[in-house]
Amino acid sequence: MYKNFNLTDEERGQIMEQHSSFGYKKPSLLNEEVSKEEIINHFGFQKKFEKTLDNGSVIEGYAGPDNVYAVNIVIMGDKAKILYRGPVFGSPDKKTESDLTVQFFQKDWIPVSGGDMFPMGIQKAFKHAELIKKYNNSESLR
Repeated sequence: MYKNFNLTDEERGQIMEQHSSFGYKKPSLLNEEVSKEEIINHFGFQKKFEKTLDNGSVIEGYAGPDNVYAVNIVIMGDKAKILYRGPVFGSPDKKTESDLTVQFFQKDWIPVSGGDMFPMGIQKAFKHAELIKKYNNSESLR
């Protein structure tokens, strides 16, 4: 790097403050051990149902903030499934339901804890839904 300049503490502070305003050094859900509840709250999910099965397993269903281009999650114990329910890419009048867990990870279920697969999958799901929404709302489809 270039070392031909000196920064004062004030200048260094201003640069670091500017970096933090762009998201640098802010806590991330990826590569950190965070609870299932922290992840769910971070992405704005609301619990829609909880059911106890005959074998004692508990299934929980959560809905994301968008009801039209919906990202939903189902959690059973320490495993999760990420689902998309909404318009088809390029056909806003057609609806689809997709298992994004299989599409993204080629797995039926992913672990909720012990890595970044769960929050990463949710981030990818929201990007997936946003891409469909932007394309379906573009001028070329009107």
